[in-house]
Amino acid sequence: MSRVILDQWAPPDLLPPQTHRIARRRRMVLCPPQIWLDNFVDTNGTALHLHTPDIGSGGYTDEVVQLSIESNECQVTSGSAVRSHFNPGNNVCTISGTASLAAAANCRAQIRYTTGNTCVQLQVAQGSSSNIKIQKVVSGTATTLATGSVTINAATSFTFSLQADGSNNLTSKINGANTLSANDATNSTQTACALSLSAASASTWFKPIQVTTP
Repeated sequence: MSRVILDQWAPPDLLPPQTHRIARRRRMVLCPPQIWLDNFVDTNGTALHLHTPDIGSGGYTDEVVQLSIESNECQVTSGSAVRSHFNPGNNVCTISGTASLAAAANCRAQIRYTTGNTCVQLQVAQGSSSNIKIQKVVSGTATTLATGSVTINAATSFTFSLQADGSNNLTSKINGANTLSANDATNSTQTACALSLSAASASTWFKPIQVTTP
């Protein structure tokens, strides 16, 4: 029997009978390389700086008040304005994940981050009016580069992403759509990221978080 090598999907009527089974398989989809992945699976009460991500090295560094893991989610257990940073090692990247917000809460996914809170960030606030923002932050002072409105219901999960390319183009998405875009070179060579949650609540969390490269 002759051997047939397939490098892509082809309809069965174009293939010899012995390869029909192969042709019916789903086409393989190549995903961007993950340089950081965290499903936040750990013992309740584990401080984020003591937790090891699924993919990535170096772990987390807490700032202000520590984030911790509860019910396999990254949460704030006390205090407010909590932030932890980590370093996936690439300034051209996309940070994405799933989050939930209690009433009036907000979260931030930050890239190109340096300690002292200089970065570019996606800020998402619970609500429905001008509540999605791409911002540059310099020493903790935020300047809004783009604003959008998306309904974020309290205690309801949503997906988000923020991408920076090699030309300093910034693009964000909520639930795979509602795109915002901007261009800014703040901290463009920095490779760290950070996560921030505004308040302690079982309804305010991240899970999971990943960082990918093009």
